[in-house]
Amino acid sequence: MNPLLYYLLMKGPSSAGGGGLLLDDYSNAVVGYSLRKLSSDYTGNAIKVTPDGVTFTDIGFDSNGELDTASLPSDSDLYVSTWYDQVASNNLVMTTLSSMPVIKSGGNVIKVNSKPAVSFATGREMRVNSDSTPFGNQIDITSKNLTHILVTDLDTDSALREYALMGSSSSNGRWQFRANSGGNFTYQSGAQSFFFGYGGFNVNLFDPNIFIVTHGDVGGNVKFYQNAENPKTNGTTVNGTGQHQMWRIAGSSATNVSTQKMAEYVLFDVDYDSSVSDINTAVNNYYGTY
Repeated sequence: MNPLLYYLLMKGPSSAGGGGLLLDDYSNAVVGYSLRKLSSDYTGNAIKVTPDGVTFTDIGFDSNGELDTASLPSDSDLYVSTWYDQVASNNLVMTTLSSMPVIKSGGNVIKVNSKPAVSFATGREMRVNSDSTPFGNQIDITSKNLTHILVTDLDTDSALREYALMGSSSSNGRWQFRANSGGNFTYQSGAQSFFFGYGGFNVNLFDPNIFIVTHGDVGGNVKFYQNAENPKTNGTTVNGTGQHQMWRIAGSSATNVSTQKMAEYVLFDVDYDSSVSDINTAVNNYYGTY
C-alpha cells in the first residue's frame, strides 16, 4: 500500500479545521491555551465559566474539537475563571469576578472571525496557576529556542499600548503592541528587549491576527511574523543571559492596557522558524484570519 495512503487511513479524519491537531503535528509545547482542541492526547476541558463568581461550569469541546458553546449556561453574561492548559497543568486562573475576562456578553458568545474568543477589557487578566501571589507562579523557561503562536484581535485605543502577555518583569516575557508609537511591537525575553517596526512597520489593530515569534539560540535572531508576511528581524541577537517567563495574559496600568479578544496562545521551547510557513497555514486553516 502507498505509505501516504496508509498514514491517512491510520490517522483518520481530524477535527478543528480540517488539518491535523496543532500539537499532534508540532511537539515540545510548554503551554497551550485555546478554545479549540490542540492535541488528541488532551482529555480535559477548555475553560471554566461563571455568571456570578459563585456557580462554576466546566466547558469542553464538541465533536468537531471546537468549544462546546451549546453547553454554556443560559446566563446573558459569562466570565472565564479558568483557561485550561492543554499541555501540562499551568492553567490560567482568576478568582475576582470583576477581573475575569468575558466569553459571553449580552447573550452572545464573544467571537473573532466566527470563532469563540476570550475578551479582555481594561483591568481584566488571567495569571498562571494562582492570582493571589504576584510573580509567584510564573513559568521559567531556560531554553533559548522558542516559538510563540498568538491568535488575537487587538482593539486598544490608538493612544495607548496593548499588553498581550506578561512575564514577572518588563524584560522577561512581555508582548507589547505600542499603538501609541505607530503600531509597533516590542518583544521582551531573557532580560532583553527586541523592537520591531520603527521606520514604517505597523501592527494592524482592530483586526484578527496570527502572530508568530521565533526566538533563535544564543547569537541568533528573534523574528516576528504577522499573518504569514515576511518576518521582521530585530538587529539585536539573543545573548543568552536570562530566561523567558510566562506569567500573565493581559494587564493594565495608566497607559498600558489590554482589550484584546484572544483565541489561542501556544509556546514551544523549540525554534520552529524553518516550519513557520506550515504552522501559519495550519493555524489559518482553522481561524481564517488572512
